Amino acid sequence: MTGTGRYPPIGDQTSAAERAAAVGAWAFPEEARSAFYDVVSARRDIRRFRPDTVPGETLDRVLAAAHAAPSVGHSQP
Repeated sequence: MTGTGRYPPIGDQTSAAERAAAVGAWAFPEEARSAFYDVVSARRDIRRFRPDTVPGETLDRVLAAAHAAPSVGHSQP
């Protein structure tokens, strides 16, 4: 598998067979997996929101993550 760092690069050109042979290269560290589980398992629907203003830095970070997330058929707005 090519690329620098722990994770394959965006636009990675490896085949499914290459990815299957190097499964560990695609694994997130245990700390990240645990944090993800904690976030997903604690998630609840919210019907009433607080009136507090969201700091601009927080909003920028959330939007940057959303823009980087995968989408079906590369159908970002």
